Amino acid sequence: LICTDCTGFQRLISFCRFINAPYDMIAKSSSSKNIKAEDMPPQTVQNEVKALQRIKAAAIASLKRFPTSLQHDHRLLKRNRFSDANIRNCVMMRCSEKETLHWYIGFSDYMCAVLTKIQRGGTKRKGSNSLLPDMKESYRDYATHVVEELLETTPTDAAS
Repeated sequence: LICTDCTGFQRLISFCRFINAPYDMIAKSSSSKNIKAEDMPPQTVQNEVKALQRIKAAAIASLKRFPTSLQHDHRLLKRNRFSDANIRNCVMMRCSEKETLHWYIGFSDYMCAVLTKIQRGGTKRKGSNSLLPDMKESYRDYATHVVEELLETTPTDAAS
């Protein structure tokens, strides 16, 4: 289970926000001249979507580097015919890495769809919990902190 409220995830999403943000957005969010990429808060829906798309692209690229699929690894583990425990442990670890990358892809797809819907004005602004009734539990911290904040600060296309 990935924790969207943990330091590693926060640093990842903040860095992706930073590298996708125009200079004026970075300057606005920094209270001093020492801008830290790992501390960048959510800025706009558009910037957040770009950051999530960057994470998804990196996860897809990482999955392509593996010679086998996640399903193949699951079949190997189900058969459980390994010559020794170390090989089985390696397959289990590889499987976990692939599951994590798949989680990032699913998370990015789901949140991009939600954020795009918010931007287009296709939601009632009652908060992320009413917007996301089918949301996975592991997405909840992000939705509570980031989506709620962007809901409060983002004008919709319909209102513009």
